[in-house]
Amino acid sequence: MRRFWLALFVSLGLFSSESLRESPFTGPKVLAVSGMEQIRLGEWQLPQTLTVLQAAKNEYEGFQLLIRAPKGGLSNVRVELEPFRNEAGETLPPPTLYREHYVYAHAVKQDYYKRETFVATNVPGGAGWYADALIPFEVEKADARFRAQPFEVAGFQNQPIWIDVYVPEEAQAGRYTSQYTVSSDQGEVTGEVRLEVWNFTLPKSPSLGSSFLVWDYNEKAMYVELLKHKLMPDYVEREYQAELLEDWGLRLLRLGFVSGGDYKSCAMRPPPSLAEMEKAASEQDERLSLYIYPADEITGCLNLTPDLRAWADVAQEAGVKNLIPMFPRPDLYEGEARSAVDVWVIYAEQLMAEGALATLRAVQAKGDEVWSYTALAGEPHQPQWALNYGAFDFRLLAGFINLRYDMTGLLYWRVDNWSEDPWRALKVTGDPNNYPAGEGMLLYPGEAVGVNGVVPSIRLKWLREGVEDYEYGQLLKTLGKREVLEPAVQRVVADWYHWTRDVRVLERSRQELAEAIVAGQQ
Repeated sequence: MRRFWLALFVSLGLFSSESLRESPFTGPKVLAVSGMEQIRLGEWQLPQTLTVLQAAKNEYEGFQLLIRAPKGGLSNVRVELEPFRNEAGETLPPPTLYREHYVYAHAVKQDYYKRETFVATNVPGGAGWYADALIPFEVEKADARFRAQPFEVAGFQNQPIWIDVYVPEEAQAGRYTSQYTVSSDQGEVTGEVRLEVWNFTLPKSPSLGSSFLVWDYNEKAMYVELLKHKLMPDYVEREYQAELLEDWGLRLLRLGFVSGGDYKSCAMRPPPSLAEMEKAASEQDERLSLYIYPADEITGCLNLTPDLRAWADVAQEAGVKNLIPMFPRPDLYEGEARSAVDVWVIYAEQLMAEGALATLRAVQAKGDEVWSYTALAGEPHQPQWALNYGAFDFRLLAGFINLRYDMTGLLYWRVDNWSEDPWRALKVTGDPNNYPAGEGMLLYPGEAVGVNGVVPSIRLKWLREGVEDYEYGQLLKTLGKREVLEPAVQRVVADWYHWTRDVRVLERSRQELAEAIVAGQQ
């Protein structure tokens, strides 16, 4: 009887392949899989294999090649991928390949996510090695640990390769194909990947506003890498602004006036003079939209209303927006006068409180912007951006969650929070028993892999995919197709605490959006 049930479960796919003994093999085992798959180092799991990639023009689409080693391991492994080509012989730019590098994340005490009043809906993964850092193939490095290729794979371990495909604006819509080859001393595997290019174009400068704070590594390479992934560095030196605006879509910039106010102090220094604010604004490229970020998380600081209005008066008179992470308070937005905050930046727990959605809609109706953010993995229901969390936490907050609530931007407190050896283990910010590793860090210093600058993480790729999802929604709004947009979004995101983790649901909704855009443009 036990054998009968085992056979039935296997035939129905109710057992994951990692729960069954792996069939013997001698050469590399290779699968093309979704970029949403989080591939662990030693576990053999059979993810949903890739069928057809889909992308608009001026869009990046990422996927992975999962390379599995036999018992004896693989040596001298190399990966090649031809440019995607359509039936007319036209090719897209050569794909960008990265070898995924594993870094270690510690375990988080699970009782932190199990309290008397609730059970968390978003719990991090356990301790172990997570693929995150991306080593670009075009850079050669003598040290085998950080060399993109050739590489070795230990027995019964995985080595994923991240692949970015870019579709330029002038590309023809339709079907493209590419061939990959994975060779090793133990054998060779080839396969085909297909790409469907939609007949519409995403804007060069993203519609989703953002502010991703760079604390220490204030270099042009950092700014470019963030902008490549459709995210705005909070500040860029004047000498780089025109180039990054024209080539990479920079459109927002923070002026460096701060009050020192936060939830701990509930005290703000006086604002600068109007002349000082106007001078600082005049020194930036006139095509950029400017904002200040004078205080942080001061929703509960009821005594600061006069100070906030004083800062807002100066900024708004100078043509600069006032951005503050706080939930809208009636004393700051009610009435005919302009709200004291132009950009309210909120997190899930605030919006999920009773009556909060009505407040959100009230300030949006007035013309204020509302952005989303997450920080320090301290809220056990909303998406988090540490290493132990998965692709949906990153992609959905940037895209479908913002679309769900008509929010127009995304803020993150830091991108360069590096440990002493970030290529092995990531820094833990806060109580190491409660906070996952990698908070405040989305890129890696490039020196270890021979890059003069920084290299991206997989988490940064997931954020880019979310920003591009957001663009699909914005295009549908422009076309007046909310009747298509809203059910597709709500299928993915019920609310900020509850969202799908099924790649097929996400892809189906995204395809519906794309098809509606194509139909609406005809």
